[in-house]
Amino acid sequence: MNILSESPGFDRGSSIPVVSRLLFLLFGLLLSTASAVNAEIVRMPLEKFLGKKIAHMRCNKSTFSIYLPIPERWKINKATINFRFVSSPTLIPEGSMIAVRVNSKPVWTQVLGLEEPEQSVLFEIPQKLLGHKYNEISFFVGQHFSFECEHPCDPNLWTDIDFHNAYIEIDYDPLPVPLVLSKAHNFLFDNKTFERGNINIVIPGGHADASDTMLTTATVLASGIAKRFDYVPVTFSVSDKIKPGVDNIMIGVGDDIRNILPANIPTDISGPSIKIAKLPLGKIESTDIINTFPISEGHSVEEDKEEAKSNIQKSEAREAIDKWLDSWTNEEIKSYAGFYSLRFISEQGEKQKSYIQKKKDLFNKIGMPIITISDISIVPQGKKTQAVFMQKYRLASLVGKKWERFKHDGWKELVWVKEGSELKILSEKWSREKPPVQLEEKVVEKLPAKKLKKLVHDDDPTHALIILSGKSEDDIKLATEALISLTFPYPGVSEMEVLEFKVNDIKTYSGKAVLETGKPTKFQKLGFHTKTFIGLLPAPKDLSFNLPPDFDIKPNQYAKLSLNFVYSGGLRADSGLNILLNGVFATTISFDNPKGATLEDYEISIPTYLFKPGKNKVSFKPVMIPDSEECQLVLPESLVLTIHDNSELSFPKMPHFVKMPNIALFMLNGYPFTVWPDGSNTLIVLSDKDNPALEAAMNTVGMISQNNGFPLFSINVRKNMPDKWNGNIMVFGTIASLMDEVAGNSELSLKNITKVPYPFSKNPMGETFAQIRQISDIGANRGLILEFKSPYGNNKTAILFSAETEEDLAKLGLAMTDAGVQEKGKKDFVIVDFNKPGYEVSSLTTEKAYYIGANSILQKGALYFYTHPNALYIVGGILLVMLIMSTIMMYRNILVRKASEEDPEVGRSVLGVFAVLKKALLFFFIARKLPQKDDEEK
Repeated sequence: MNILSESPGFDRGSSIPVVSRLLFLLFGLLLSTASAVNAEIVRMPLEKFLGKKIAHMRCNKSTFSIYLPIPERWKINKATINFRFVSSPTLIPEGSMIAVRVNSKPVWTQVLGLEEPEQSVLFEIPQKLLGHKYNEISFFVGQHFSFECEHPCDPNLWTDIDFHNAYIEIDYDPLPVPLVLSKAHNFLFDNKTFERGNINIVIPGGHADASDTMLTTATVLASGIAKRFDYVPVTFSVSDKIKPGVDNIMIGVGDDIRNILPANIPTDISGPSIKIAKLPLGKIESTDIINTFPISEGHSVEEDKEEAKSNIQKSEAREAIDKWLDSWTNEEIKSYAGFYSLRFISEQGEKQKSYIQKKKDLFNKIGMPIITISDISIVPQGKKTQAVFMQKYRLASLVGKKWERFKHDGWKELVWVKEGSELKILSEKWSREKPPVQLEEKVVEKLPAKKLKKLVHDDDPTHALIILSGKSEDDIKLATEALISLTFPYPGVSEMEVLEFKVNDIKTYSGKAVLETGKPTKFQKLGFHTKTFIGLLPAPKDLSFNLPPDFDIKPNQYAKLSLNFVYSGGLRADSGLNILLNGVFATTISFDNPKGATLEDYEISIPTYLFKPGKNKVSFKPVMIPDSEECQLVLPESLVLTIHDNSELSFPKMPHFVKMPNIALFMLNGYPFTVWPDGSNTLIVLSDKDNPALEAAMNTVGMISQNNGFPLFSINVRKNMPDKWNGNIMVFGTIASLMDEVAGNSELSLKNITKVPYPFSKNPMGETFAQIRQISDIGANRGLILEFKSPYGNNKTAILFSAETEEDLAKLGLAMTDAGVQEKGKKDFVIVDFNKPGYEVSSLTTEKAYYIGANSILQKGALYFYTHPNALYIVGGILLVMLIMSTIMMYRNILVRKASEEDPEVGRSVLGVFAVLKKALLFFFIARKLPQKDDEEK
């Protein structure tokens, strides 16, 4: 979710007054109450799209846009936008207005200067204007404070749009999955999905019994699926049965998958095949759960189905309520926080994070509450469940030096929604009076087992089951590679057989937006399309690209920008185009032709020391000032600059040479495992034999594929360490399961006595460390990442992902998909703490340094001497002696020849002197190498 254009002076702002928050809340509650029963409702904070809370609209005209993605699987019923703005009190109605457009069509407008400067806005976006794409929502202001002369950017011309508590709320129905492979592929793996994607991979028989080939296929599948989601995080889970509520991909040979598929899905498999079907529900319903409900006599089969589903929903909600109440009564903040959806908004307008922090503060006070509930009514409402009950709260708490008793009785209403496989609280209300309940029903008991057969072939049309199968495991691998490579609307059927899979020649360092060095690259290939800037201070435009992570950038060279651009006439001499690199000013192009100009191949040199390995950003920021007299009419539309996408960037070749270990490079794009972007020579070892290790590997590999933009087709996954391996290694497992040959190669030695260097003092000369040998554990609700030199040598890398328990290992894999963890993961030892709603990341240097990246004879020689300085001193000393000796010999020959010509006796004397000098020099260097005795021996 990106902002592609912004207004001038767009930056952070201040908080919103309490009155306006309450007004927002009232609108939101009315809206959600009216729509709660009809369909799925999602509320997206506008702040999430912006990354900023305030849009500062300056000058007499200003605009900016956000881009709202609508997934393919949504049918929009209603969309509502809510925001607040404050405008300058000096604005006059004549010529002052604020407007909102959706995909260039006006949907709301209001005159400024007539009413109070501070206003709240709530209006509906016409459904027909929103499509399955990135919909442009633009905010525009035109503002004036005088009928007379005014400067176009006078300080009185301002409007601030506040997005802190603003939102877009969308009421939608999930669309059925099109059972056509080419269409469903983008429908299911859609980068316009909100929050994150959820995919369950089904391995018949389970992970523990799967072969290394099947584990490799499952991990390659996760890599390719994550890449299709682009930058949207994906959560992968693994099971041996179909999981409800999410899209499932089943991998297995024909005989294995027949045992868990319903009879209505044909399983006649003759070779590598891909098939898509509706998600079957009957095979995944639990007999134990279904058998706890009654069926009324005289009901039809369809009524029985609906009643059974409703009763299951009630049972799940009641179980969730009990667990929620236990975590609250025991004041277990982590468990308590897990019950609240990230979309949760409290009665007071607090978001989930703020609400949980408030609860945490209450939990920290002395005293434990006693909470009881009664008169429970649970009513399914589509995919939501309303729960209403009487709640009695008692607490004795120490306030200062006195104990105070609190009594708080009333009716609690919880609205639960299913997110993945778990129920989460979407809203929570408390009142003195009992709120309205749609149906006065209690949870009922006992469903006869004979009714179970009627549910077997029920389907979920809004989720898909994709089957990758064949007669052998090699067939399944072939089908998997084909599935993750489908990008064209072909085939137009629900099933296909795969005969062959090939990938064109793969080059090293050919990941997402990686700049090919040593030759010009057009802007268009780097995702920059022709851009026209209009107005005094238009929003900047960025050219983003990546350099190889192991680039050893030399400071005495230059990158070249060759620009093709045109600017309009009538600009003042101090107008120009500012060029910044990674936020640092690099140079300016002056617009010095008053008639305007068209320039081709305008070359600019930028020092290479301003660049960095990995992500780089060149920003084009024009300033266009009209050449006009004071109070003369200026039309911003006449101030124009266009930069064409056939402009070029050229970066000189640099050696590949980098100090390791460095987890920041791994977080960047999976380096060094992605030097070959398909993951060649990468081994993944699962030291635990259960699903959490495989899930952690899948989520980590998915993160790498998204960041590098290439599926890891060529990785290998095994359950055991090989005897030899000439490549890089990733290991996933609990600390107890780690193999000694890997963990023992680390300086920390995780399984035995650890030796940790704790930094405790930092100064300009460096850090001071305290080396502490200790016996300790990492602790619960934490995971670790450790990178070090591979035990197989050859300057290869090993990286461990571990935790005390399998549950924490699975959480670590999920944390790897979090942008904050990727940004903060540095050095060679990283601890990720799961105890807070967000992740707390700590980094430390513990391992010995080594260097990798040399790919030529000269670079390898330089690498050897860089990492073996003693060898460099020895070779340097030998060369110095040889130089001295050759100089002496040359000088001797000159003197002898000259002396012999004058007097042979003198010549012989000179030879004798040089012989003595030679022996003395040899004796000196030999004596330097003799062992020295200590004082006692002397």
